[in-house]
Formats: sequence, structure tokens, C-alpha cells
Amino acid sequence: MPTNHPIDCENECHERQEAEINFVKCAYMEEEAWVSHTAGGNNVVHRRLDLQFDEKNDGDAKDQSSGSSITIELVIILPLMYPVDESSIAHVDISVLDSSITGSTVDGSWKRKLAMNSTPSLLQACRDTCKDFAGQESVFAILSRAEEWLHQEWKDILLQYYEKEKSRNVCPATCTIQNNDTASEQNMQELVLARKLVFSHHIIAKSKRKAIGDLSREYKLGGYTKIGWPGIIIVEGEESDCNRFIDEIKGMRWQYLVVRGEEFEHIANGGIHDLDKMRRFPIKMEELAEDQISYLANVCREVGLETLFKSFMNIKDKDQSEEKGSVSNNISSRARHGALSTNGNSSYGALVHVDHMNHKKGYEKWIEKACKSEGCSHAVVRCCHANSNDCSRPLIFVFILSGDMSSIKQVIKKWRTSKVDVDSKGVPCLERMMSVIVSSEIKDLRDTKEIIQDLKALPLVQNDVGSFEDTTEFIATIGGPIWRDAIDDYLS
Repeated sequence: MPTNHPIDCENECHERQEAEINFVKCAYMEEEAWVSHTAGGNNVVHRRLDLQFDEKNDGDAKDQSSGSSITIELVIILPLMYPVDESSIAHVDISVLDSSITGSTVDGSWKRKLAMNSTPSLLQACRDTCKDFAGQESVFAILSRAEEWLHQEWKDILLQYYEKEKSRNVCPATCTIQNNDTASEQNMQELVLARKLVFSHHIIAKSKRKAIGDLSREYKLGGYTKIGWPGIIIVEGEESDCNRFIDEIKGMRWQYLVVRGEEFEHIANGGIHDLDKMRRFPIKMEELAEDQISYLANVCREVGLETLFKSFMNIKDKDQSEEKGSVSNNISSRARHGALSTNGNSSYGALVHVDHMNHKKGYEKWIEKACKSEGCSHAVVRCCHANSNDCSRPLIFVFILSGDMSSIKQVIKKWRTSKVDVDSKGVPCLERMMSVIVSSEIKDLRDTKEIIQDLKALPLVQNDVGSFEDTTEFIATIGGPIWRDAIDDYLS
């Protein structure tokens, strides 16, 4: 017997899915990702990924196949009641495309076999992400997890394969026996100084902050932890120690955590003392406040790690984009529509308070259309009042973000002069109880669409209402001290 869902619920699912689809269309080129539909009306997101085969790691195997790749297709099917119904989670499938081996003039059968044997772990990782985000938008998280697998697990799989083949075909049995001098010399040659930038949705919990500090001391790592929204961790140390540190923090419960940038320096014929001399940071982990992201940017710039810092925004310097082994980003570094660029351009925002919405669906639809027509991103966020668990009449905030302040002003002008709601009798009316709390350049350096995604992902305490503390902390993260002071003054 078919399940009957309220019309409002179906409409909400449709609107939230459309927002995710629009994000995919804005974030990727058509050949990278696209959207189709099933016969039953389900939205389907397709993402193509290339499994790169870098024969540099294959000992003497520097042949014509260097630089070849196999293309796989990630398919995300969205159920009709996703994401409102927690039981309607996204479904993920993966396929290795036929005749997808590129850049190779030699037999690629072993590559296809390796890809076929490896993709089940990618599939499982994506499906686990679907479960973790039940009842929430998950497309962005799934795509990010796939990118993370591509730049971490796939590299490990490939390295293990090369090492296995090298030991099987090159090394005689006697080479496994080494004297202490030979082993010591080999260890010295294999030292690698690594720097990694870890991006998190947020870092707030004191237990996590303490664990990050304790683990960094245990593994003799230096770097910085920027708390708040977003959370950023930059670590520097011996590569294996960095990997162990990241493996351990990944074992904690995070809403979203990914390695976005990596940088390596090989220590030729050197020991740990030589490695320490090449460090850019002191061997200690320094915690930075949520409003110190500019300070972190300056620190990285001063020690020549600006490119690594920019990886948290998915941006790579053009003059370094072709350097091999510099920084690997887990998400495309292509500039995206609406993103804050690094050439001095700014993003702007307005924070608006609305006293009430009699016709919630119609009102929010009007806001969406008005913002879209002016090229602005937006989010409607509801939260409880300060020091209150009563969410029956929550605070309603509307965030409007854009790279052009004039676009935001146009939206607000339309807002004040349009019939956007209905009165108690159901008659369309003008909005007389909306207040622009603050409008200014924002301090959050990320893509405005990513900020909006995070706003929509704030934890909820009841229905569609979040906590006062989470909301106001995010407001301060977006706009810095100006927005923090403005919201405090407005609510006082």
C-alpha cells in the first residue's frame, strides 16, 4: 500500500533537492557532474572521477603508461522524500566505464582489474556517508567523501600494489636481509616532511580540542588549530606521524572532516634532525580563536605556505598549479561562481530579522526567487531565543550573501516594496516587521555557497529550529566582530 505524504512535506523535499542540484551545477563543469531523472521522477546526480596511475611510484616501471587513468562514474539517486524523511537516504552506485583507460599505449587490463577491486571500498565509504547524513542534505558530503577517497585511499592502494609488484619482480629473496647500516641508511633516505590542512565543519567540543593538542605532542607535530566555524587544522611533521594523527582524529565523531591540502618535502640522505631544520612551524600545536582566520593566513604567508592555506577554500595559486608535488586539493580548485577570489575581491552579506511568517512556504519561496534573480545566495535560519528552550515562536534570520553589495540592496528594496506574506485573514500584504540588522563585507573567506550549505546544516534542537548559541556563533564567524556586535546590540 503506497505511503501518503503531506503536500507541504513533498514540496519541501523538492525545494531542498533543487537547492542541492543547483549547487552541483554551479560547482562543477558539465563534463564533471550532471543531473538526470529516473522514470519515477527521482533526481540522479552523476559525478565522473579519474583514477590516476602515476608510475613514478613503480620503481623502474617508467614506461609509456605513465600518467594514464581510468574513469569511474559515481551515481547518487535521491528518493522522492529525501532529505526530510530520515529513512529515505540517498542511494549510491559506482561503475567503471568501458574503454576508459586513457594515456596508455600498453596493456591496461591490470589497471582495470585494480580499479574494479578497489571501488567497493569507495562505494562503502559513500554509503556510510549517506547513513551519517540521514535526514539532512548529503550530496555535497558524498561528493567530498569520494574526492577524499580518491586523494587518500586510492593513493595508498596504488602504492601497496606497486610495492608488492616491485618485491615480486625485482628484489631477490636475499635482499630482505639487511645489516643495521644498510637499514639505517634506507630509513634516512625515506624520511618525508609533510604538511597537511584538515578542514572541518566546526571545532567546538573541548574534548576534541584537548585530543588534538595531546595527539600533536605525542606525534611531535607543529601547526595550528582554528576553532569555531569552520574548523581548520594545519599540521607539520614526519609523514607517517601526520598520517597517524589524522587517522586518530578521524575516529572521533565529526559532522564533516576532510584533508583538503597536502605538501611534502623529501629529506635526501638525512635524519630526523635534518627534517626538524626544514620545519616552517615550531614543534607545538597552537590553538587560534574563531575570529583569527586572518592571523592564520598571515602566518602561512610569512613562512611560504600560502598555497596550503588556500586549499581550505578549494583555491590553488595559478603560478603553482602546474608544479608537481606541491599541494594536492581534494576538491577541484577551479574558481566557482560566487566564490571569493584571492585577487582582493570581497564578498558581502546582510543579516535580516523577520518577526514572523504567516505563510511560511510562500514567504520563503519569494525570498528564494528574489535572491536568485539578483545572483545572491541565501538561507533562512530559525533558532530558539537566548536562555530558552521554547521554540514555539523562534527567532527568524535571513542571510543574504553575494560578491556584489548592490545585488543585496536590490533584494532588500524588493522585499520592502513587495507583498511577501499574508495577514491574519489570508490577504497578501507588505512586510512591516523585518529589520536589516547588519550589511557589510563578510570575513568568512569561503565560497558563499559553501557558507550557505553550512548554515543549512546547523544542528536542530526541535523540528526546523536550531539553538541560539550555534546560530549566533555562526553569525560571528561569517561577519566577524561587526556582525557579532550588531546581533548583540539588536537582541539586547
